[in-house]
Amino acid sequence: MANAVETPSQNNLMTEGSIVKSLQQEMDEGRIRKVPLRMVFLTFYSLLTFPFLIRGLSMRILREENESFDDILNEWKPNITRQMQHLLSLEPAG
Repeated sequence: MANAVETPSQNNLMTEGSIVKSLQQEMDEGRIRKVPLRMVFLTFYSLLTFPFLIRGLSMRILREENESFDDILNEWKPNITRQMQHLLSLEPAG
């Protein structure tokens, strides 16, 4: 009898392998800039994790009066998208 229950990895369309394949396909088809995939992932995960790594420092020296860490993160979020767009865009920066 076949396994009737799918595991999360079988059911998840955005597994690591499919993300890599999708990015590579987009690069091969010329829709996004060809960048080594390890640089894409290092950049992305650095943008996600670095604010948490320097939380104490940022709260001591970068925080404005009455500003919370959540406020800083909310200001940071659009930067993640902009940086990834800049990295992968075919258009020159300007």
